[in-house]
Amino acid sequence: MKVPWVLFAILLALCVVVGIVMTLAPGVGGGAVQHPTIPSMEQSGSRPESPEVLWIAAILGSLEILFFVGCLALGMRKREHLGRRAWTFVVGGFLYVGAFTVMMIAYAGFVQGDVTLVLSFPAPTAALIYLIWFVPGFFVVLYVVTFDRWVLAPEDLERFEKIVEARRKREGQVG
Repeated sequence: MKVPWVLFAILLALCVVVGIVMTLAPGVGGGAVQHPTIPSMEQSGSRPESPEVLWIAAILGSLEILFFVGCLALGMRKREHLGRRAWTFVVGGFLYVGAFTVMMIAYAGFVQGDVTLVLSFPAPTAALIYLIWFVPGFFVVLYVVTFDRWVLAPEDLERFEKIVEARRKREGQVG
């Protein structure tokens, strides 16, 4: 399946998830309440996250990550089949969704009262800092190392420069 179609499918799934969220009732303490000292302002209530909300958040976050990875894959050269490159993006996406899942599991435990500390941080915060913040580094290194082969090859750049030069000459003759 081609990358644009995969991205389209992910966008449709995101629309379905957002539609589900829009139809859910806010729950006890989930709606806005009047601020105690500033009557013209409202504030959110305080309520523990329900398991349904956590599942929906996990699905929404995972779909967003997959969309991000798909957009990165969209920039690859089209003259060649993705082949091995596709597996690189699959592995990167798996790492990213895996790190996000670890964070969501830690957050679900935190909401239920598990205040485990990892290197002086609550477990969800530690997962965010030590896992999620570093996974995009995989894509940065991949982009830096493979740019000349996967995104803009020297022969493509040379062809582009010839097109620009021809256009400049043509515009110079017309003007």
